[in-house]
Amino acid sequence: PSALGVPREGGRQSHDRRTTDRLLTEARPDAVFLWNVGGISHRVLARLMNGQVPTVVYVFGDWPLRKFRAPYELDPWASFFVPRPEPRWRCTARSALAALALLSGVSARAEALRFDHFEFGSRFMMDPFHRGGLVAARSERLIYYGLFGDYARAAAEPVVRRDAPTRKLLFVGRLWEAKGPHTIIEALGLLHQRGEHDFTLTIAGPEEHPDYAATLRRRCDELGVTAQVRWAGAVPRDALLALYRRHDAIVFPSVYDEPFGIVQLEAMAAGCAVVGT
Repeated sequence: PSALGVPREGGRQSHDRRTTDRLLTEARPDAVFLWNVGGISHRVLARLMNGQVPTVVYVFGDWPLRKFRAPYELDPWASFFVPRPEPRWRCTARSALAALALLSGVSARAEALRFDHFEFGSRFMMDPFHRGGLVAARSERLIYYGLFGDYARAAAEPVVRRDAPTRKLLFVGRLWEAKGPHTIIEALGLLHQRGEHDFTLTIAGPEEHPDYAATLRRRCDELGVTAQVRWAGAVPRDALLALYRRHDAIVFPSVYDEPFGIVQLEAMAAGCAVVGT
C-alpha cells in the first residue's frame, strides 16, 4: 500500500465488489464456499461472510487462524490506515489519505468477520483452531482429502510386486524452501561420500522461487551429485501417476507443518513407497 497506489487499488476493489454482487445476483447460491482468500479485498470478504448467504470456509492451512484473528493482517490496505503512535503531522496525513481512499473505493477499515461453517481438511488443522478458540457459529466438519479418477482406481487395484529396487527417488512439489528439497540433496551428498552412487533423484515441480532453485543446483555441484539429479519441471497432473510408478520411493521432506500431504496420498495409491518428515 502507498499513497500513489490508491487510485489503482480503488479500481481493483470496485471491480471485485461489482463482480461479487453480480455473481450473487445471478447464481443465487445456497452457500458460498471460501478457500484461498489472500488476494480478496476485506470489504468483499465481509460482504460474503457477513451477508445473508451462509459461508463455508475450507481450512487446509493455518492461515485463517493467523489472519482472521487479526483482520487487519488479512487486508494490508486497511492496515495501512490504522492509527498508530507517530508525529501529529503523520496522523493528520494518514487520516486525510484514509478519507481519499474511501472516496476512491478503497476499504480503509477491516471489520470483524462472521464464521458460519468450517470444513477442515485434516484433524491436524482442526485441533489448533479449537485450541485457539476459533469455532464456527453453526457447524464444523472434518472431511479428509480424497483420491479421484485414476488415483482412486489405482488405489483399488491389487498390490503388484515390483522388481528389484533400482534406487530411483522422487520429489514432487513446489520448489520452495518450506517443502525441503534441499534436505534430499544433502542426503544424496552423504550417500555420495560413502561411495553409494547408484541413487538417482527426480525433482518434479514448478520453480516458483528461481533463486532457491538456483541454490539447489549449486549445492548439487558442490556435493558432486549433479549427474544423479534430474530436473523434470512442472509435470501435468495426468502424467504424475506414471511418474510415481517409475520410481521406488518418494521423499516428502517438508520442514514446515504440512496440513495434509496430498502428494503422499497419491504416491501410495501408485504403489510408491513414501519417506516423509
